[in-house]
Amino acid sequence: MRYFVIFACILGLFLNSCEDPNGPDTPAEYEVTFSYPESQLNHIFDIEVERGEVYVCGFENGVHKFDYDFSLLDLEVNNYNTIFENITFHNSEIWVSTADGLYFNNGNESFVFDSGNTELHFDHVFDIKFISEYKALVANKGGLYEFNIKTKKFQKIQLPDVSDHIEPPYPPSDSFPFRIHLSKNGDIWVGFMSGGLFHRSNGEWIHYNKDNSALNSNAIRSIIETKNGDIYVGQWKGGVCKFSGGQSSKFDLSIGEEALDSDKLEVWAMELDKNDNLWIGTWGDVLLYDFWKQELSVFGNEELGFGLKVRDLKKDIDGNILMGLESNGLVEIKINNQE
Repeated sequence: MRYFVIFACILGLFLNSCEDPNGPDTPAEYEVTFSYPESQLNHIFDIEVERGEVYVCGFENGVHKFDYDFSLLDLEVNNYNTIFENITFHNSEIWVSTADGLYFNNGNESFVFDSGNTELHFDHVFDIKFISEYKALVANKGGLYEFNIKTKKFQKIQLPDVSDHIEPPYPPSDSFPFRIHLSKNGDIWVGFMSGGLFHRSNGEWIHYNKDNSALNSNAIRSIIETKNGDIYVGQWKGGVCKFSGGQSSKFDLSIGEEALDSDKLEVWAMELDKNDNLWIGTWGDVLLYDFWKQELSVFGNEELGFGLKVRDLKKDIDGNILMGLESNGLVEIKINNQE
């Protein structure tokens, strides 16, 4: 295995009386190592860490398990030349959202749920999140569905019409749910490819868009929650919006007096590292926001030596950051606290 290693150090500040509830209790000093294994696996759309093991999927490459090498999992997939959107683990089962349907495999049997054998209106599934032992929410090109595992039935959830909130240049056909987030308090957040953001609280759905919130774009790409329950929403050409206590605000993506370029506002992924600081993956750079210092840093093309188009960010078992790229495979960002 070949590694390219570049070191970047960010010096911490001494503890003072100001403490942000999102960030670490004490300031930390980071040593960040960028490295990526030699691999032909590109176009990574999703990374999942299950029991310490790393799984990735993407465009026309199936689901691979990373263990010092990339090995293709035999999930009895009918078509490997399709889009593999998302991997979800539930108990001992693996669920894979693809353009050809929702694949299920538990090691003994496999099955694909699609528009031909279920109530789904389209084959293309983007995301699945389990809300209980036997029920899940499924983001499908035809809408948001509740899926009962026991009965294998999909029931469409009726949401308000979003046709007046399509984000140009997306066509009306792209007004479908793309990302699902389940909050720690039981709330549900659903981001649309184009159409805004839905929030379910106390049994009611609220539709957020550019007209009634601080969203810069109605095209939602990523959703993450901090340890104190704040919701951060990444948008296509819209940056990051924060939802806290029923209020929304634009998250400042600037360094000093210099605002970031428009290509850096395409926020496809976000993740919290082991110090609870926020990594932001964009179509241009990867950004690090230190909550304690309230500072934003950029790690981009110059540090890594190649162009960055970040599709996913996930924290591994050691609290380091794994970064899936559109055309450069998998990158590991090692973060070491220095006391």
